[in-house]
Amino acid sequence: ASAIYILNAINLIAVLKLKTKNFKTLLFFTSGIFILGAASFAGIIGKTVIKYPSGGVFLSYLYAAGGLCFAACAITFIIVNIKNLNYAQTALDLTVTMFLTAATAAILFFRLSIFGASFSAPDIARFLYLALSAGGISLIIYMLISSRAKNIGLFSIVILLCAVLFFFSNAVYASGVAANTGLISKFVGWLCVLCPTVITVFIKISFLKNICLNLFLNESRIKYAWLIFLPLVIALLTGEIKIADILIFSTVSVSYLILSLYIQINAANKKLLKSKTAYDELLNTQEEDRTYQLESALKNFKYLIHHDSLTGLLSRQRFFDMIDKQIKKRNNEKSLYLIILDINKFRFINQIYGFKIGDKILKQISELITDNFYSNSYIARTDSDEFSILCYDTDFEEINNKLSRIYLLLHNSIKAESYQLSISIRTGIAKYPKNASDRINLIKCAKASLAHAKKLNFSDYCLYNDEIQSKINRNAEIELALKKADIESEFSLNYQPIYDISGTKIAGVEALLRWNSPVLGQVSPKEFISIAEETGIILPLGQWVLSSAMKHIKELNSKHNCELFMGINISTIQLKNTNFIDKVCELIIENNIMPSWINFEITENLKITEQDEKTLTQITSMGINLSVDNFGTGYFSYNNFNKFSFDFIKINKSLIDNITSRQKDALTVKSIIAMAKILNIKVLASGVENNQQMELLSEMGCDYIQGYIYAKPVTLENLITNYLGH
Repeated sequence: ASAIYILNAINLIAVLKLKTKNFKTLLFFTSGIFILGAASFAGIIGKTVIKYPSGGVFLSYLYAAGGLCFAACAITFIIVNIKNLNYAQTALDLTVTMFLTAATAAILFFRLSIFGASFSAPDIARFLYLALSAGGISLIIYMLISSRAKNIGLFSIVILLCAVLFFFSNAVYASGVAANTGLISKFVGWLCVLCPTVITVFIKISFLKNICLNLFLNESRIKYAWLIFLPLVIALLTGEIKIADILIFSTVSVSYLILSLYIQINAANKKLLKSKTAYDELLNTQEEDRTYQLESALKNFKYLIHHDSLTGLLSRQRFFDMIDKQIKKRNNEKSLYLIILDINKFRFINQIYGFKIGDKILKQISELITDNFYSNSYIARTDSDEFSILCYDTDFEEINNKLSRIYLLLHNSIKAESYQLSISIRTGIAKYPKNASDRINLIKCAKASLAHAKKLNFSDYCLYNDEIQSKINRNAEIELALKKADIESEFSLNYQPIYDISGTKIAGVEALLRWNSPVLGQVSPKEFISIAEETGIILPLGQWVLSSAMKHIKELNSKHNCELFMGINISTIQLKNTNFIDKVCELIIENNIMPSWINFEITENLKITEQDEKTLTQITSMGINLSVDNFGTGYFSYNNFNKFSFDFIKINKSLIDNITSRQKDALTVKSIIAMAKILNIKVLASGVENNQQMELLSEMGCDYIQGYIYAKPVTLENLITNYLGH
């Protein structure tokens, strides 16, 4: 037994090294085991070597010291874990348990007369040992009664059960030594050895595997209430209990249960109140956080409404509001200048260098504008590549100086990552109240100035003037007249013959739209076509042209035994119309004409999109001829000739005019014709006015001639009478 005790103590040293929160508890337990081993060893030496009586005072006090260590172990365990407990319930549990255990111990010690009539020093030591064992049992009962944990765990139950058996067997052992009554048996002796061994093993396993031994959760229903009656049962077993004792035990137990119920109800109410308070605080915190988030989101939203997300400048709507505010403030008395700056060919920068570089350029330009127009100005980004400035309380000379600095810095190039780019801008300027008295018209004037500046390649900016105003007024009149126009009665088609290069045979005609407005009189196509495209009127007007031209080519070829082709100019707006092809098919079937009689002319400046590609492919697959109009003035890609089956290249009049006087123009035309020959495309020269031009074109290999040298545009009746009548 002595060796087992000491081995157990040594075995627990590894757990002590872990320095857990229950270090003191484990230290006292280890010390108690070691002292018991030492006491057992001392008892063996005393009996066999020194022949000292087994009930010696020293041995009794040594056993008592071991019991004191065990009691200290239980107390420190309670103290360490008491932080999480309900103090009122803890005090009640501990008081009642100690009282009932002490009362039971008194019955055992005094009424059973374990000690003799005299109370000697050895008796005191034994009594102390027995009292400590009883105290240990009392503390364990307290732990179990006070525990409300849902699941105590197997390890905790085994340790507590072995502790109770250990304290009980030690008490029996001690009483047997004191009284020398023969109560000591081998069973009790080995129980004293086995219980601490089991406790040691389970403690070591639980600590090394980090199994929680915390029993304390003393707020809820009592799980082990029956243990409160254990001292009474022990007292009944002794046979020495009296009626008064039973009444005292019962009164204390029932009072304990009533007080515990009151404490638990009070604790539950406090917990509920605390939970409600915590919930309210959580709701308040969440409400505050949500309010803060909403306020931040609203603030960001307001900022985004009023500012451009990329440059931080004013947004378009905010800028418009500031214009209205400044106009209202001035009331036609003080001047305002509206400046619109447009970056030339900015879309090509995005296409070539990417949007990241494009965004950096926009930021640098916005910073440059802000650095120069930092006072008496509102600055906004009003379009993807457009900036607007509203200047107040300033003069045009100061504005001109600021714009000149911006132009200079931009021309000197902007650095974006590894790229050095020279940027050019065009600027339109309008003045309030001289040019307009409200925001909408002021913007229109500035836009008109910008458009005019773009046409004047030598000028960086254009200040709104009478010429631009006249142009705006004229366009407004044309737009109004177009919207009110009766297409059938106001519009007509003239036809200009197209001859082969010999000049002896008409190969085809071109349909040319004419407008005789009852309000404006004769209006040039150069004036009204672009406005018709902008307003969408080109769609019904273009449909009327297609219908009339196909009807007339049917009449020309059927009645006059011809094989002419009809050149019809197609607007880019028409090409992008989804039902364009369907309408063309309907007209071909309706007029019963050959698709080869039709020659659609598209401008060289057409930016061919994916939808356009699909439309052009359908046109050529139907057998309709396709021409590139005004070739030599735009940027028609060579790849487009490979993609689509073009039948004609129509050289612009501006190149034909000077082919006899300017070698450069002659070489250009010759190169176009040579390229067309390679691509197996016919060449039509427009605007031919004299024999010298015709002869030179003939030498170059041109196929067809159109111009005043042979015929001007005429009505259908004149065409039939003068050109097809013989």
